[in-house]
Amino acid sequence: MENRLLARAMRLCAGNAAVRALGFGMRIWLARTVSEQALGMYEMSAQAGMLLLSPLVSGLPQAASRLTAQRLGAGDAVGAERIGRAARIMAGVGAGALCAICLPLVPLIARRMGDAGLAGPLALILPSALPLALSAVWHGLMYAQGSTLPAVLQLTEQSVRLITAFLLMAALGGHTPALDASLLAAAQASGAVVALGLTRGSWPGTPDDTRPTRAQYEQLWRVAWPISLGRMSAAGLRSLNQLMLPGRLAVAGLSSAAALSEYGLLSGMALPTVFLPFMFTGPLATLAMPRVAAAKSGRSAARICRRTLLLAGAAGVAAYAVLWGLGPLAGQYVFDNARAGQLIRFMAPLAPLGCMTQTLNALLQGIRRERAAMRATLCCALLSTALTWTLCARPELGILGLGLAMMCGHVVQLAVHGTLLWRGLRRFDGLSSDSAKSADAPQA
Repeated sequence: MENRLLARAMRLCAGNAAVRALGFGMRIWLARTVSEQALGMYEMSAQAGMLLLSPLVSGLPQAASRLTAQRLGAGDAVGAERIGRAARIMAGVGAGALCAICLPLVPLIARRMGDAGLAGPLALILPSALPLALSAVWHGLMYAQGSTLPAVLQLTEQSVRLITAFLLMAALGGHTPALDASLLAAAQASGAVVALGLTRGSWPGTPDDTRPTRAQYEQLWRVAWPISLGRMSAAGLRSLNQLMLPGRLAVAGLSSAAALSEYGLLSGMALPTVFLPFMFTGPLATLAMPRVAAAKSGRSAARICRRTLLLAGAAGVAAYAVLWGLGPLAGQYVFDNARAGQLIRFMAPLAPLGCMTQTLNALLQGIRRERAAMRATLCCALLSTALTWTLCARPELGILGLGLAMMCGHVVQLAVHGTLLWRGLRRFDGLSSDSAKSADAPQA
């Protein structure tokens, strides 16, 4: 099983590498063609939109993936189909409700984020909730079956997004930062619509006798809400960081425009570069989670976890060495911005930390410890927020305080999640014959 997991992870990694390469190329192009303020506005609106979408694109797909893998591991194909259909219905209803509630509040949300110009990008990002939610659920179901097709679908989505952004910016861009950010948001929405069409066409029809019952909805809810709450809490605190960041940087002596520019450099250039190793650890964690959930014994689950963590750690350490050594050159020759190169080198320790925490979080979900992981994630996010408030106001740090806060939060999260995984594996009894009931029992 471990060899098949690695082979599938490498195939998925190759697809994700192409997706990341397109995204990275788009970042380079944007860094050279749009203002830092426009890039910062787009990043802030995109992250705010993902905060609202996080219950639909994080918790529900992962719950569907884990429960489907458990049903398939127990030989219950009908139960797996019912879980899949229930997840798709929940995603559609949730996305519709989100749009109905949030779209009228877009101007208010933009003002609360500190810039009314964010209303345009937000209004274009929110309607993509339905295609993004449904695509995420279908991808989770495919991962549960060991399929690597989602990588091809994501590559197509990224290609459409890049082409659309190029055409829109060539025709309408360059006037105001708000308009440029809105055009980039429109390109993101177009990619989501294309992804939904391709994903739906790749999924076989579901027989009528697999209509979900109330039990399937309850099982999905029981698994999804801790994952979603943890993601929403962490994303909400990141959004809080964005709201308070201009004020804290003003205390450090920066103007509002300078604060947006610094944030654009960090989130639009440095962090995407530092997180490039996730193109390997992301697929690895995504495929390992359902395999751990379907493991027949605790020893088998521990073997999968050990190998997965070794691979993730090796990727993170190698990435740190490359980023620290070549970061300034990347800033000078790739982004044409020396400040971006300094930030890449400074943020390089986030690469191994992020690789390990991402993988640990997925493995904890596989051994049914998502509630404990959610509590730990929330506490670490609170710590990062408190450190951001303190450090970003120091004139000698400025935006570097945000980076230090992120690194400290990841260190604590790594220690806590590692302890939870070690304890959880000692009590994990694998997939028993009555897993349809025991796997979904409420956690202590």
